Amino acid sequence: MNETSTTQAAARTPTQGRVGRCLRLLPLGVILAVTVLVFCKIRDLGMMGYDSYPLILTARIDGLADLFGTFTEQMMDGRYHGEYYRPLLNLSFAADHWFFGLDAWGYQMTGALLFGLTALAVWLLSRRLLGGGVGWGSMAALLFFLLHDSHFEVVPVPARRPEILCALFACIALWTQLTPRWLEKRWPIIPAVLMALAAASKETGYVLPAIACLAVYLYSQKSDLASRLWQVARVALIHSLLIGTLLGLRFAALGGLGGPAPLPQGYDGPGSLELSGTLLTRLLAPQNFMDSKVMLGTLGFTMILTVILLGALPGRQSPREPGFYSQRCACKTALVSLAWMALVGLLYGVSRSIEQWYLFIPVVGMSLFLGAGVRLVLERWRRGDGLSRGIAIACGLVLMSFCFFQLRYSPLYHSYPEWILATEASEDFLDRLAERIEATEPGAPIKAPPLPMWYPPGDEGPAIRGAAILDVYSVQAWAELSYPERKLRVLVRPPQTPLGPQESAIQVLRPRQF
Repeated sequence: MNETSTTQAAARTPTQGRVGRCLRLLPLGVILAVTVLVFCKIRDLGMMGYDSYPLILTARIDGLADLFGTFTEQMMDGRYHGEYYRPLLNLSFAADHWFFGLDAWGYQMTGALLFGLTALAVWLLSRRLLGGGVGWGSMAALLFFLLHDSHFEVVPVPARRPEILCALFACIALWTQLTPRWLEKRWPIIPAVLMALAAASKETGYVLPAIACLAVYLYSQKSDLASRLWQVARVALIHSLLIGTLLGLRFAALGGLGGPAPLPQGYDGPGSLELSGTLLTRLLAPQNFMDSKVMLGTLGFTMILTVILLGALPGRQSPREPGFYSQRCACKTALVSLAWMALVGLLYGVSRSIEQWYLFIPVVGMSLFLGAGVRLVLERWRRGDGLSRGIAIACGLVLMSFCFFQLRYSPLYHSYPEWILATEASEDFLDRLAERIEATEPGAPIKAPPLPMWYPPGDEGPAIRGAAILDVYSVQAWAELSYPERKLRVLVRPPQTPLGPQESAIQVLRPRQF
């Protein structure tokens, strides 16, 4: 190299270093900006969701007995028709109540912060899976996750926080598991603890250790099969020990495995596999567009097949070739993310419980899969020959079309009025009920206003599908929190058991849909 070239290279280095640092900070700036924007959109919303008030009431910690009960009692103390054990969720609500009482904005702030942390975890995990570096693949995964419209079914509802907590700790667990230091450790305890925290947030976390084992097998530095399998066996053992301990606590608290309420006798609804397919179809076409649902679903499956095809096409054959490592990491990421979506979808199908807000955790897998697809498209383009670039352009158009239809109604730039209207209905109902309680003597019956339970979406088009407001047990919890000195029993029909001294029955008209 001559003197001029040396001088130019030396002059270029600081600039490139500054550009690199700016690029590394760009995702963090995007996450922070989106988190603030999300909070601005939800800060004035009320305590949405049937379970929010019951969770606040039963998760409060006023002493050592309550703290002990967080880890030994059923979620919501049996006020819900299912049986669940989620101690980490209880702790988060206890902390919110300690700091904010019943002020809804504090719970909304916590939800926005947890969403931002989950986005950060998704970005870090995508970087780790795709081989490090800033990269457009990890940036694509981050943007897809941040902009997905299904998150507005979850973040404004404190009671749906288990989805966020489970995804957050599962992503951090996988990111830690694949850190070179922990990947080579004989007994990787920290990743297993983090995955157990995901399971302590929501039952989905009980099956995600299988994804950790798959990732360890794919990313292991061991050269022979026997060593890899032994490494995976150790990882599986440490995860099983911690998940087994959590299951033991669950059995002790619930008297069994628990789960959703039993299906009615003679149930003739869709089977497990059909429900799993329904969830995955919603993942590909989250909004209900009756005239284009088939087209959107077809586009989604085409996107998945496109990424699989890119991974299967002959690529860099030698580790000495540029892009060899990057392409292999993209293929591994695609496998891990497909397993994530399939396993979660199968679990929800087996539980016979499919709701629109259940898309939050599968969207993490879809985001990672899309990041892998972007990385494969770029690597195909960088090969330089005409055929490779033609394939890259065609596949890139498929990915762009999929992202456009998935993200065109993101709540960051599309208005969803359902939660605002639901908040107004909830506040109106509770204000009127409070006036009647205060105007009634203890022991006298109280007739509540019509109960707003759900804001129904339109038949088609972008809308919030799960705008739950209040149920009877929600009102009961609110009454106990707001009037601890009064004895109030919220009922749908006349009481089957005699009321206690000075106890007032609140008669609720249910349901009211508007």
